[in-house]
Amino acid sequence: MKKMQKAIACLLSFLMLTGGIAVETTAAETTDAREAVVLDEAELIPVLITVQLSAENAKALYELQQETAALTAQNEAKAEAIRDQADQAEDDATYAAAMQEADAPILEILAKREALRVAANAAAEGELQNKLAPIGAVMLFIGVYPEAGIYAACGKLTYAQIEALRSDPDVVSVEEQAPIDPEATEPEPDLVIEPQPQVELLVGDLNADGAVNVLDVICLQKHLLNMATLSEDQWACADLNADGCVDVFDLGLLKREVLTS
Repeated sequence: MKKMQKAIACLLSFLMLTGGIAVETTAAETTDAREAVVLDEAELIPVLITVQLSAENAKALYELQQETAALTAQNEAKAEAIRDQADQAEDDATYAAAMQEADAPILEILAKREALRVAANAAAEGELQNKLAPIGAVMLFIGVYPEAGIYAACGKLTYAQIEALRSDPDVVSVEEQAPIDPEATEPEPDLVIEPQPQVELLVGDLNADGAVNVLDVICLQKHLLNMATLSEDQWACADLNADGCVDVFDLGLLKREVLTS
């Protein structure tokens, strides 16, 4: 239950970050709103819904998640052992070959996690369409949270469609965004452009999301495979050993940083 509450809280944060404010509305509050403001039945209301996965899909995804966790632990240990051997290498060529060998178990982890993501999204999107088709609704699938056993979607629905979803036992919540009154909107103040402070670069954070993780590893791997080109800031973040070059040695250091963080 705590995982489910946490997942729902994350989804509400997502709405607020994108300009919408999610508010929980009970059936009684909806009725009061209808009496206070006469709305046409066809008027669309922005909503966010969270839905419980079916028992069958939840079980399948849980098992796949357990397999992914086991493979991750096994392969991380394998990669670490190979890197330890690489540290004992007497020349750069031997070191580079060992670090490349250590890439294999890490790439297997990434592939397994991607398979989990694809399977989870496919299962949740299939269930979502089955629920929306009978009421003639269309919503944007946001994502699935296998640990909590729920998935989420957002879109604009009529009151009738909202009530139909609220009556569905699998629907955990239907959150309406608070309507915006144009007349109550305060005029925006004159735009004042303030000088922006220089952003401090985080070594290893190639995608500038404030964290060093597997996404940065993928970014650097694409550069080394000539599948992408690093910007000036990305280059500075990728040169972990500060030797003026971005190469497999930096990739090895970055992977170690990710796995030990």
